[in-house]
Formats: sequence, structure tokens, C-alpha cells
Amino acid sequence: MIPVLKAAFEREHRHCDERKNVRPIQMIAIGLLAASPSMSAALSTGEAYNACQLAAAQNWERGSSSLCLGLIIGVSGMAMMNCQTARSGAAPSDILSAEGGHSYAATTQAFLNWARDNPQNWEWPAANGVAVALSRTFPCKAIVSP
Repeated sequence: MIPVLKAAFEREHRHCDERKNVRPIQMIAIGLLAASPSMSAALSTGEAYNACQLAAAQNWERGSSSLCLGLIIGVSGMAMMNCQTARSGAAPSDILSAEGGHSYAATTQAFLNWARDNPQNWEWPAANGVAVALSRTFPCKAIVSP
């Protein structure tokens, strides 16, 4: 990924207040994942783990970073929105909800740690693996009792 673009993503994320609506960049990422279900369904958790490891090792400057970052942004955006709806009285799944306010680096590391520790789930669709990793690492406080 182009360093300027990565900096823009990080800057956008830091300026987000959880009480605000989803940022446009997240909506784009969610839309891209939703628009190509065959691609997202075909990508396994193990393949996403390998792509994210490679992207991190290459300082987010090569081709695999787009895939990893798009997946992380899309799933984390959905998980944050679900957590937000829980605060409004809805009852989303705890597996599909996570607290926001974390950098993309921290969110990616949460996925990498979970995937490394759960190789038995590498055949899952990538979005499922990321969702479970985020919900376990950053549980939604509106769903989970403190």
C-alpha cells in the first residue's frame, strides 16, 4: 500500500469518535466485500493470515496489503456498527460485534494473533475468522458484562 494512503487510513481512524456514524472509507470497504461475495467467500482465514503477515512484514507497501487492509476495515467496520446498535437497544450477535477505537495495526495484530493460535479454523471464510478474532480481542461492552 502506498505510505500516504496508509497514513490517511490511520489518520481517519484516529479522528473517529465511536458515537459518530461509520466513516465513508469503512462503507467503501464494507461495500467492496459485499459486492464480491465469491472473492470473500473463496478467501480462507489461513490465506488471509498469510496475506496479512506478508503485508505487515513489508510495511504495508506491496500488493497483499490491499487485500488484508480491505478485509480488516470491512469486518471491523461491521463489528463496530453492530456494537453501536447494541448500545441503542438492538441485540446483535456477540461474534459479529466488537468495540471500536483501535488502530488498524492493532486490529490486524488481533487477527494475526487469533489466527496463529487457531490453525484448526484456517479453512473458515476469512471474514468469519476476522470477526471472531475481533469479538474475542475487543468484546463489545454493551453485550458483555464488565
